[in-house]
Amino acid sequence: MRKNDDQLPLVPPTSPSKRNAKAAGPQAKRRVPHGRVAALGNSSSNSNSGDRKDTPAPPSTTRVNPPSVVEVPFPTNSGEHARVAATDSRSMTTQLPIGGESARAAAAAYRQQPQAHVEAEEEEAMITSEEEEQDEAQELAQEQALEARREQVGSLSSAADSGADLSRPEDQSCKYLAGERGDVEMADVDGKDNEEDEEKEPEPVRVDFVRNALPAELCIEIFEYLDAQDLYSAEQVNPAWEEYCSGMSVWRHAYMRDFERKIYTNPAPILVGGAGVGRPNETNQEWRNMYNARTELDKNWRRGAEKAGKAVYLSGHTDSVYCLQFDEDKIITGSRDRTIRVWDIDTYQCIRVIGGPNSRPQPGPKVLRTVDYPHFHLATASVNSTAYGNNIYHTPSEWHDASILCLQYDDEILVTGSSDSDLLVWDIHTFEPIKRLKRHTGGVLDVALDAKHIVSCSKDSRIIIWNRQTLEYIGELSGHRGPVNAVQLRGNLLVSASGDGIARMWDIEQMKFVGQFEAKERGLAAVEFSEDMKHVLAGGNDHITYKFDVETKMETQRFAGHTQLVRSLWLDSANNRVVSGSYDLDLRVYDFVDGTEIWRAEEWTTSWMLAAKSDYRRIVATSQDGRILVVDFGLRKGGFEDGQKIEHIDLLRSKPSKNEIIFRKINCVKAGETTKAAASTQPAEKHVRLSLGGQTLNGTALLGK
Repeated sequence: MRKNDDQLPLVPPTSPSKRNAKAAGPQAKRRVPHGRVAALGNSSSNSNSGDRKDTPAPPSTTRVNPPSVVEVPFPTNSGEHARVAATDSRSMTTQLPIGGESARAAAAAYRQQPQAHVEAEEEEAMITSEEEEQDEAQELAQEQALEARREQVGSLSSAADSGADLSRPEDQSCKYLAGERGDVEMADVDGKDNEEDEEKEPEPVRVDFVRNALPAELCIEIFEYLDAQDLYSAEQVNPAWEEYCSGMSVWRHAYMRDFERKIYTNPAPILVGGAGVGRPNETNQEWRNMYNARTELDKNWRRGAEKAGKAVYLSGHTDSVYCLQFDEDKIITGSRDRTIRVWDIDTYQCIRVIGGPNSRPQPGPKVLRTVDYPHFHLATASVNSTAYGNNIYHTPSEWHDASILCLQYDDEILVTGSSDSDLLVWDIHTFEPIKRLKRHTGGVLDVALDAKHIVSCSKDSRIIIWNRQTLEYIGELSGHRGPVNAVQLRGNLLVSASGDGIARMWDIEQMKFVGQFEAKERGLAAVEFSEDMKHVLAGGNDHITYKFDVETKMETQRFAGHTQLVRSLWLDSANNRVVSGSYDLDLRVYDFVDGTEIWRAEEWTTSWMLAAKSDYRRIVATSQDGRILVVDFGLRKGGFEDGQKIEHIDLLRSKPSKNEIIFRKINCVKAGETTKAAASTQPAEKHVRLSLGGQTLNGTALLGK
C-alpha cells in the first residue's frame, strides 16, 4: 500500500466501460507500443501501462492472453483503487467470468499477492520516467530535423515559387515519427492532444519574390493589384520594391481603378465635361502625378466654399440663359435672347454666336456684381457690338425665332429645342443646321440623345422619340397630365418628370410605360438617371431633391437645404456628386451616396439659377441674370498661391490646351511697405493675353466687384 493511501477519497470500483468513459477527454492517455509491453512481461517485471483501451469481455470458453501489465481497479481495505500485475502471461491464462466477475476475481488474486502491488508501483514510476526522457529526446530530434528542412527550403527559390506550404510536410514528418515511435497515434504528435506542439508551430517561410523568385513581368502584375496607399507603403520596403512601385503601369492600374468612368449601357450616355483620365489610348503618362493631382482635386470639392472653388463670370447674353453643356474645349449655352453662344473653356472668351438676323445682340449687358475675394477669380467683359463681336456673329440658313430652352450635343451633332415648338439639329463642327424636327405643339422643354435616339419633351405633355440616324419620327409616349419638364435617357430606358408631380419610366424600344415613382404633391422641374440605372433623382416645387430606387420605385433618400424651387439637377455618377441649382440663388453639391452637403455657393449670382452641370473639375451654371458662372475646383484659393492651378492638373485633360491665359505677377509687399500699385486708388488689374485660332487679343479684367 502506498504511503498516502489513507488520505485518498473512497472511490467505488468501476466497470471497464466506465473506465473508458473517464479516459475519453481532451487529454487522452498516450498508448504504449505493444512490443514494449511484451518485453516488460518477459522480464517478469510488474508495471503500469498507459494502455487504457478496454475491449468487450471475451466469451467464457475463450482463452484470454492479456498484456503482462493489467490495470484492475478494486476496493482495498481503505476503499481506494489498486493495481495488480501478472508476472507471466501464462499465469493469467484462465477462463474468466463475464462482466463484474472479472473484477472480483482480480481483486481476490491481488489479496493473495500483496507484494506484487508494491513492485508494480515502483516499476510504474520507473517506466514513466523513462518514457518522459524518451519523449523529450524525440521532440528535440524532431525540432532539429524540422530546422534542417526549413534551411534547405529557404534556399530553393523554385520551391517557394510553387506556392506550396513547405513549413511542415506531412509525408516527411509522418515517416520520421513512424520510424522512431512505431505505432504511435498521429493524434499524439500533431493532433489536438498536444498543446505544446501547437504553440511551437513554425511560421511560413518568407521569400522576397522581387529579388529572388519571380520574373519582372509577374512582379509588375502583382503590384498592379495594389491601390495607391498600398503602393506608398510597399515602396518603403527596399530599393527593388520602390522601383516597381514607381512604374507607370502600376500607377495606371491604380488610377483607372479609382477614377475610370464605368459604362453600363449600350449605347453609352453622353459625356459632359471631361472624364479626367488623361489622354485616351496613351499608356505612358505621368500616372503617379495624375493620381496626386486628382486626389487633391477631390479633396477640394469637400473643403467648403471658404477654402475651395474659384468663380469665373462670362458675360454676353442679354437675357436669361436657360441651358448649357460643356466639354474640355468649349461651353455651349442657349438663351431667351434667341441666340446660341460658344465659349472657350480655357480663355473664357465667347468665340461664336449663332442666331437669326433679328437676334444680333446690342451693346451690353450692364456690369453686375460678383462675389468677393477669395471666391472671385475672373470676369470677362461682353464683346457685343464690338468689331470682334460682329466678326463672331453667325446667321445660319435656319434658326430659332423664340427662346432656346434646351440643348444637348455629342461629337457629331447639336440638338436644340425652343419655345417655337421645334427642334433644330446642327452640325457641331460648322454650326450649320441639318434638319428641323416638327411634331410638338408646345415649347420644347428638354432634349436627350444617344447614338440611337433623340428624345424630346414639351409643354404639350408629350414625349416624342426620333431616330438618331435618319432623324425621322418613331413615336410618342403619353401619360403625363402636365408639362413634361425634363427627360433622361439610359439605354432603352427613359425617365421623365412633369408638372403633375410624377416621375415616370418608359421603355422606348417597346414604346410602353414601365412604371412611376412615388408621387409628390407639387410639380417636378428636373430629373436625373444614374448611369448604372439603379437610381432616379427628381426635384421641384417642394424645394427637395428625392432619390428613388428603380427596382422598387420607392423613395430612399432626400437632399434638402434649398428654400425655393429646385430648378436644375445634375448627377455626376462617375464621382458620386449631385449638383442642384435653385431659385434661392444657391448652388449646392451633395454626396450622392450618403446625402450630405459637401459644398455650397450662397448667392454667387444676382438671380435664379436655371441650369447647372459638372465634371471632375468644375461646375458650369447659368442664371436669369444672363451670365454663365464657372466654379473651378482646380485652382488654389487664398494665400500666396491664390488662383494657381493644382500641380499637374492639366495632365488629367484628354487633350492639351490650345489657348493660354498669362497673368502678370504681382509682387508681394511686406507689412509697413508701400508701392505705387498699393498706393493707387484704381482697382487692381490682371492683364490677359488671349490666343484664339492664331489671332492675338489683349484685354484687361477688373478684380473685385
